[in-house]
Amino acid sequence: MQWNRSLCEEPDVGGWNSLHFAALLGLKEVVSDMLGWKKSLAYLPAGSENDRTTAINIAAGAGKVDVLHELLNHCPDCWEMLDSNGRNALHEAILYSQENVVSYLLKSRKWDKLIEDPDNDGNTPLHLLASSNFWGYVPLELKDHPRAKKMSYNKENKTPFDVAMLNQMDQQKIIFNQAKERDINIKGILSAAQMQLVVATLLVTVTFAACFTLPRGFESDVNSPNKGMAVLIKKASFRAFIITDAIAFACSTGAIFNYFYMATNPRPMSYPDLDYLWSLSKVGARSQLVAMSAVVNAFVTGMYATLAHLLGLAVTVCAIGCISFIMYVWAVLSQNAGYV
Repeated sequence: MQWNRSLCEEPDVGGWNSLHFAALLGLKEVVSDMLGWKKSLAYLPAGSENDRTTAINIAAGAGKVDVLHELLNHCPDCWEMLDSNGRNALHEAILYSQENVVSYLLKSRKWDKLIEDPDNDGNTPLHLLASSNFWGYVPLELKDHPRAKKMSYNKENKTPFDVAMLNQMDQQKIIFNQAKERDINIKGILSAAQMQLVVATLLVTVTFAACFTLPRGFESDVNSPNKGMAVLIKKASFRAFIITDAIAFACSTGAIFNYFYMATNPRPMSYPDLDYLWSLSKVGARSQLVAMSAVVNAFVTGMYATLAHLLGLAVTVCAIGCISFIMYVWAVLSQNAGYV
């Protein structure tokens, strides 16, 4: 800046110069040096003709009180500058919920006029305050200021009180709609869980029964040392059948316990509970997916153990049993590709 100060005045493609960026970033010393060299920099607009702002509005919106102090110290009348929407620094501070800037601007009576100035839509800072969620954080100096025109009308013929009431009604409407949407989502999740519970119960029944109706049955020879044991116990395919059947049973019962807990959970249903229910539902669904996959594997390995002496038939039956996997993968891929 020392070797080519004229660069401070050069705007970029967006119409902002060095002072505007320094104000945005809160670079107090840089702003002070620039204004010490040339005070007129504070009066140069930023942005385009239809979206114009000022250095003081930029600092106010960014909450940079130190920069505001430097701007007003070097250029005491720059507080009167407006952006393309007719908004002053106090408008901007309220618009971006900058409590520290509001407090600073209200400390001096020199800037009292900021409180009553309307923008292009006729909204005073009090109108903007009423339409925001910033009301509880703004100092009482603004709400109770003698120059705060509480009965001033904007171009929609509304006072700050009217705007505040409409904003409150809008907030209540949003809360009501969110609660309604939450209830619909909860009902949908619980309804889906009921249907999945039926499937999980059937899987438990089937896998439990399969443990006592093993392929080829049990050894019945009274003279055999393996009496009462499974006939095919030494075959790897049969052992795979037993393991996959156990996996299916465990995952199915896990899903049932999961859905049972969802149905009996006494907590009030809020948004965190909705996320919690959705997580439980996903855990149950994934458990069922593992269980169904294990059932298919149990069928394939059980049939192979039974038909191992007829290799062609065994392979054919196993291939047919795996069709369900192919159908599931096709459905998932089609949905991801947008075909379903």
